[in-house]
Amino acid sequence: MDYERQKVDRIQSLMRNRGIDFIVCRNSENVLYFSGYWPIRGWSFSVVPADGELVLLAPEYEGEFTERAWCPDVRSYEGEAYDEAAKLISELGVGGTVGFEGSFELIAGNVIGVENAHVGFQHLEFLKNSTDSAELVDVTDLLHEMRKVKTPTEIEAMRLAADLSGAGLEAAYQTVGDGIKETQVAAACESKIYEEGFGYRGKSQYARSFAFVMSGPQSMKAPRPYNICSPRKMKNGEAVLIELNTCVDGYWCDLTRTWVVGSPSEEQKTVWDLLVAGEDAAIDSIRDGIDGPAVDGAARKVINAGGFGEYFPAFLGHGIGVACHEPPFITPSSTDKLHENYTHTVEPGIAKESVGGLRVEDVVLDLKVGGQKISTFHREL
Repeated sequence: MDYERQKVDRIQSLMRNRGIDFIVCRNSENVLYFSGYWPIRGWSFSVVPADGELVLLAPEYEGEFTERAWCPDVRSYEGEAYDEAAKLISELGVGGTVGFEGSFELIAGNVIGVENAHVGFQHLEFLKNSTDSAELVDVTDLLHEMRKVKTPTEIEAMRLAADLSGAGLEAAYQTVGDGIKETQVAAACESKIYEEGFGYRGKSQYARSFAFVMSGPQSMKAPRPYNICSPRKMKNGEAVLIELNTCVDGYWCDLTRTWVVGSPSEEQKTVWDLLVAGEDAAIDSIRDGIDGPAVDGAARKVINAGGFGEYFPAFLGHGIGVACHEPPFITPSSTDKLHENYTHTVEPGIAKESVGGLRVEDVVLDLKVGGQKISTFHREL
């Protein structure tokens, strides 16, 4: 079955329903989504018509990477990027109502080593100058809507990233110990992924990860919207939380595990069992069309019943795919709904001084009834 052809048909149907004649993208996430090729330098373009074939324009020096593209019309250039893109736009007759990436402002990753996803003023000016009388429309919301639904090919790419993440987590797990620095555990994780990620299982071209390890009092900071390692040495009895973002050929995995140095206390065991039960309840609650607050509430109900609700301050999950954080969002106030073949995280966490910060996080594929974890790494404390 030609999954990419079905994907293009769905994309073009959404465009026609919105009255969009063309979409022109330079954002690397969207170029990947529309072509199957992940740009290296970010000077590639996807031109998506409401009817007809998609076109990919990429630098000639990235030819070894464009070979992976499923987009049938791949063109290369050697000159200045915007000059060559203008020629292509003229050749294709891009006009009418043209969609552009106007509001991609979130970063696809965490803290270090990732670029801002916003294309910027230069791209908008280029479109204004090269499409004459076209009406330019910000289609950020439409792009996010398209990207929520994953094809079997995309799901397989995300499984590959999850499997590789598991190898990194195992290396981290084996490194944890009394007197070990948080940065040592993070380095072991990232090193393993970097070592195995290029050509992983004969499939990947490029892989990179960002591991954030927090122990003891540092783990209490995990509910913040960012995570940072420190050179702190962990001690027996302390919780050690690792947040791991892994990207394999442009598709992301986002996992969290928590361990205890030495033997966990009874309260730590109780909290961990609640988190695992809350995660399972949220995944089991998923139905095609369910809204985000209902799934968030399924996990929160379990944790509240266990008496730890006040220590669960964060939201439950976010979408993931060609970006590490994107719609849909699973929060108490979200207006997003979940549908079959959406992918997102489920990540309940508790931060309490007597136990530390504990969280479990997996990537989930939504089915018509229930969800399926893409990530399979063990959940032992």
